[in-house]
Amino acid sequence: MSTLLQDMRYALRLLRKSPGFTAVAILTLALGIGANTAIFSAVNGILLEPLPYADASHLLSIGSVKVASSTSLYDGVSAGEAEDVAAQCPAIGQIAEYEAGGYRLTGQAAPELLSGASVSGNFFTLLGIRPLLGRPILSSDTVAGNDDVVVVSYGAWKGLLGGDPRQIRKKITLNGKEYTVVGVMPREFTYGASERGVWLPRVPSPAEIADRTLRGAQVVARLKHGATLAEAQAQLTTLSARLAAAYPKTDGGWKLSANGVEQGEFDYGDVSRALLLQLLGAVGCVLLIACVNVSALLLARGWVRQKEVAIRKALGASRLRIIRQFLAESIFLALAGGATGLLLSVWGIRLVRAAAPPDTPRLGNVQLDLNVLWFTLGLSLLAGILFGIAPAWQASARRTGTTFHERLGRALAGFSGRSPRKLRSALVVVEVALAVILVVGAALSIRSFENWASIDWGFQTDHVLTMTVNFSKAVCDAGNKNSATQCHLAVQEILSRTRSVPGVEKVAVVSTIPQESVGPAMSVSIYGQTQKLGFSNGAPIFYWVVTPDYFNALGVEFIKGRDFTNADSQGAGRVAIVDETFAAKFLSGQPLGKQFSFVGLVPNAKNTQPEWMTVIGEVRNTLVFGPNAPPMPEFYVPYAQSAQNKSMTNLIVRTARAPMSMAAAVKHQVWSVDKDAPITNLKTMDQVVAREYAEPHFQALLLGSFGALGLVIAMVGIYGVISYGVTQRTREIGIRMALGAQPGNALRMVIREGMLLAGAGVALGIGGAFALGRLLQSLVFGISPTDSATFVSVAIALLIVAFVACYIPARRAMKVDPMVALRYE
Repeated sequence: MSTLLQDMRYALRLLRKSPGFTAVAILTLALGIGANTAIFSAVNGILLEPLPYADASHLLSIGSVKVASSTSLYDGVSAGEAEDVAAQCPAIGQIAEYEAGGYRLTGQAAPELLSGASVSGNFFTLLGIRPLLGRPILSSDTVAGNDDVVVVSYGAWKGLLGGDPRQIRKKITLNGKEYTVVGVMPREFTYGASERGVWLPRVPSPAEIADRTLRGAQVVARLKHGATLAEAQAQLTTLSARLAAAYPKTDGGWKLSANGVEQGEFDYGDVSRALLLQLLGAVGCVLLIACVNVSALLLARGWVRQKEVAIRKALGASRLRIIRQFLAESIFLALAGGATGLLLSVWGIRLVRAAAPPDTPRLGNVQLDLNVLWFTLGLSLLAGILFGIAPAWQASARRTGTTFHERLGRALAGFSGRSPRKLRSALVVVEVALAVILVVGAALSIRSFENWASIDWGFQTDHVLTMTVNFSKAVCDAGNKNSATQCHLAVQEILSRTRSVPGVEKVAVVSTIPQESVGPAMSVSIYGQTQKLGFSNGAPIFYWVVTPDYFNALGVEFIKGRDFTNADSQGAGRVAIVDETFAAKFLSGQPLGKQFSFVGLVPNAKNTQPEWMTVIGEVRNTLVFGPNAPPMPEFYVPYAQSAQNKSMTNLIVRTARAPMSMAAAVKHQVWSVDKDAPITNLKTMDQVVAREYAEPHFQALLLGSFGALGLVIAMVGIYGVISYGVTQRTREIGIRMALGAQPGNALRMVIREGMLLAGAGVALGIGGAFALGRLLQSLVFGISPTDSATFVSVAIALLIVAFVACYIPARRAMKVDPMVALRYE
């Protein structure tokens, strides 16, 4: 141990004597280690951090699936099925039920729609989670008359209740009923709800318990000690067959299915495991470049220490002892680089959190924690060994006599001979090759994002504000037979008031906001044809319910025909507008005047006679399913002629000013019609569309940053090695000039040697990038992963940067004074 401490002290003294080299090496390693730390914090927080439940690996989510001929329908579990699971599946211990829903919060500054769940009394205890404040839902709360309590999420407590601990026991109004807040859950707990969610007691009625067709409840269960998910699934499969035989009308064809909660709770959406692992691979490449860089610098620096090594050997130092001394210096550099990288990673983590798509799960977990600190320490030690082993091995392999007895000039020539120079050259080639692969990936990602950003969606996204209005029962009661009329009047009043707001150009209502969701697939009949089209035969058709001016508000271009008008009312002849794909696929490209009907249009479900709609217009295709999906056949029907539930209405507002600056005025008009209507999904259309390319943007930003970082580190490496080479060959260059060589000769010689290394590295890197084409396939959109223009551009850019890195030391070489060089030591 004392010898190790001695090595470390000596290493510190040596590094302090070379502040320039030490600073470059530490900064290079800090960039590589800091980038790795930042991305690992994201991987750890999003993918690896265990769920905040006791023994989460033993938790199951149980649902039911009905396999039909064309699709699979997933649902919850009925109360009767839940009882059967608890009684007849030995591998499963406790089970708890919850039913997700939306809860309208009123009585606050503005009405809110909260995501939440009604839960059984053992829900929180089964998950093994304790409230931050107060108490959880208890079994005594799930008795009718005692169910007026609520537990709120940390986000709801902070955002809606001011984060005041005194809010416990406060009453809030949900769906028109008063509840007493009895608990606040920890920040990380959102199971069954959302960041701004609530949990209420679940009190099913006797009729609901007896009805096995009601599969609204979800089940979370805990495996018994020693049981496995496979055993539980096998028992559920056996139980499903048993229930299908006992209750063929209600349970026939349904199969109970279990998944681990770790797999099922979070939808990783845009930020997938593959993306994070790609980023981890990219920063690993950056670190590898940094290690190769520092290794090459240490090899070149070892020339200065040849006499020291010779003296150590003459005094009896073994090769292992010398290797250990050199590794001690490498590890010291790596630890210093790791500590500096840890500081840099703070900014890296902020960049990751700011650039991540908005729906990234558990983004709050992306932070420096103990796991990340251990990772940084381990990575630093590994990097120290990785970049230090080659210089240590090379330095310890020299013979004592040559260095000890020969003149310094000959020793210099010996050290800069073939073997050490080949190793340094090989490291530079590898470094450049890795940089090429990294920059090619970054360039492809950036070009892919440019393709995403330039997509023609078929509608205009600028100056458009969108929002969802959730009417209260007092204004639009979905359960009332007159609800269609009530809702229609409310919508017309909102449209009329909003049009009068200064700065509003157009306003309309649509059944679903484009990109946010899609219209339902229907079965369509074309007049004069016997075959039905649509979802039943594997060719889904989608429809939208819109008010007049929808196409003008969204900027959808008409190809032929007219828009809807107020004359297209409930009593008028039924009309429709189709898109290009519908017209070409089903109406021979001549849609005007053609007729078709679809299931679900007629308000009276008992009326089996189809009501034909006449096509009055054709509009351009819109990429509402994203640019990767082909245009689907779609049609539009007037809002006034639709019988669908209109208690949730989506507004599309085209504005003359910045859309968000108009939000308050539009909300005011909505609340003047329905003061208890929560407004959700308030976004500009630019923001809605941006969600579609949030992953490419995130990917392009980070990979572009890593590519630039890798390029800088590689060029610093080329500069460092060429610069050391010039220093080593100062005497040789002086002799050449004394014998008549011109300064330009020295310039060309140094640049030629550096560019040969860079050219070899570029060629190797281009070949490696071509070989990795399949892996790069997932990075690109609208471009080939082996795009020749990208590869050529990257190669030229790398060679130019390499030329600059070589030119600086080459300029110094051509200024060598022959007389000074001949006296050089």
